[in-house]
Amino acid sequence: MSRTPLIRALLIGCLATVSSGCGDVASKLPGGRLTAAELSSYLDHRTPGVGPYTCNASNSGWDYVCSFTSDRGEFVKMGVQVSATEPKVESTPVPVGMELPPAPATEQTGHERAAFVHRVEAACATRASDLHRLKSPRTRSAYLASFTARRLVEAEFANAVRQIVPPKLGIRSFQRLTAAAQSRVDAVDRFHEAVLARKLGEAHAAFAETRSTSLVIAREAHRLGATCAA
Repeated sequence: MSRTPLIRALLIGCLATVSSGCGDVASKLPGGRLTAAELSSYLDHRTPGVGPYTCNASNSGWDYVCSFTSDRGEFVKMGVQVSATEPKVESTPVPVGMELPPAPATEQTGHERAAFVHRVEAACATRASDLHRLKSPRTRSAYLASFTARRLVEAEFANAVRQIVPPKLGIRSFQRLTAAAQSRVDAVDRFHEAVLARKLGEAHAAFAETRSTSLVIAREAHRLGATCAA
């Protein structure tokens, strides 16, 4: 068999398999915990004249660490624990070079767990919907024309799951899920480069990695109680 039909066969499968059945949870639950961007925006609007706030996920016990300029003109940071809609606990602001006070111990509620699962499944559903709207690339030229849109869908999924605050239990599974999502983006890039260079072996290996990373995402999501079909 010539190289062109083989590459065409890979193109038909690559990035065209759509996650489906991401559950009915998305239509039944409000959003999960605030994301870093949502918290930053919330704090900016709550305290005009202070900020701007830049919040990042934290493994210190606080859900996020937010840095900002105080009303005295000092660059400070504070730890924040959040709910689905607002900050729950905020630490005393300290200079950015100082250690934050320890976060208070919290127990995860059933609602918080359900909200977390909802965010994972919502990210899966968005990826599935976005890919479904794209035509399946059955030729090399069709694939090349649609690559940017397909790559963007995968990158947006990887970014979406990185923004989710995981529950304290199951954080390792979530870390594996987010790592696999980024690895899938990287594999998509390698596949594209191999197609451009007409390197069949490299294209086949990269395509196989997109499938294996999808299986990891599905497996780790299942361990967390979420549905994210490969």
